[in-house]
Amino acid sequence: MLGDFGQGGAGAVRGVDAHDARSAALHLMAEALAHLDSDCKIPAVIGAHLQSAIDALWTNSSTDQHSIQLQ
Repeated sequence: MLGDFGQGGAGAVRGVDAHDARSAALHLMAEALAHLDSDCKIPAVIGAHLQSAIDALWTNSSTDQHSIQLQ
């Protein structure tokens, strides 16, 4: 279903530290969200779930990356 990611895709994440893996995951998830948003046949709730996962990963990032946090 997902196919082969090839050299530049998810397989390239192996062998990197957690910070780089997190950055790679965020990048891939953002690309996926853009594809979901551009396809009107995919229910919006799927994109909303992916956005929620992106937000959770972003807010749990290391201290050198900051996001807007509600207090």
